[in-house]
This record gives sequence, structure tokens and C-alpha cells, in this order.
Amino acid sequence: MTRNHSREVNRVVRFVLVGGLNTVFGFLIFSLALLVTDSPLFAIIFATVVGVCFNRFTTGRMVFGSSESSFFRFGFVYLALMGMNYVIFRIFHVLIESRYICQALAMIPTAAMTYVLLKKFVFIQSNDAEPLVDTGTLSGSDGPAEG
Repeated sequence: MTRNHSREVNRVVRFVLVGGLNTVFGFLIFSLALLVTDSPLFAIIFATVVGVCFNRFTTGRMVFGSSESSFFRFGFVYLALMGMNYVIFRIFHVLIESRYICQALAMIPTAAMTYVLLKKFVFIQSNDAEPLVDTGTLSGSDGPAEG
């Protein structure tokens, strides 16, 4: 197992553990908001907004080893995830009456997509990042110098 592969496996394990904490927190917020308002859309929006603040710290620090990230990018990723969550929730709600079960099921694919989007767009590690431009071309070289 290479060092980068081992590091990625450790990161995924930490994401699952921290994600469990974040999921319980988010589901509690969702449940309370649904209980108070009886609106699944409001409950998902409210849980997402509160969750962004909580998850940015836990996921950033404990999974990706950084509390330095663009709040804008983090918030934008969670906005996209909130939309995905609501669509999946509505699909499940056609089949299942319980809104709590629908949300619990919708959280599974949403959590998987969370890891992918945060890794790709928010907590970009130097070894994970794909350069936007080929810096070799900018310096006039077509690749590494041969010596």
C-alpha cells in the first residue's frame, strides 16, 4: 500500500467517523425543525444552514487537517448538497410515508457526495489538486528538465 493510498484510507475512515457525528447532529436539527414547523423543506434548509457552521469545523479540522478553507466554496458545496438532499427526500417520500425515514435514507447518498465535493472543491491538498493551467507551458518548457 503506497503512502498516498494509506493517507486516503485514513482520511476516508476519519470522514466516516466525523460524518457520523455530523449526521447525528444534522438529523437532530432536522427533526426538531420538522417537529416545530411541519415543513420538510424548511427543516432541510435550517438543518443545512446550522450544519454548515458545525461541519466546516469538524470536517475541516478532523478529516482534512485544515480549518483554512473558503467559506464561500464550503457553503456553495452545501447548497448543492441541500438541493440534492431535497430531491432524494421527495423521491423517497413518494414511496415512504415517514418523513424521518425519508430523510435518514436521503442522507446516505448525500454523505457520500459530501466527501467527494469537499475533497475536490474545498479542502484541496497539494497532492490532490489538479492544476488549472499547465505551469510547464507557461515557463516555456514542455515538461521536466532533463539533466
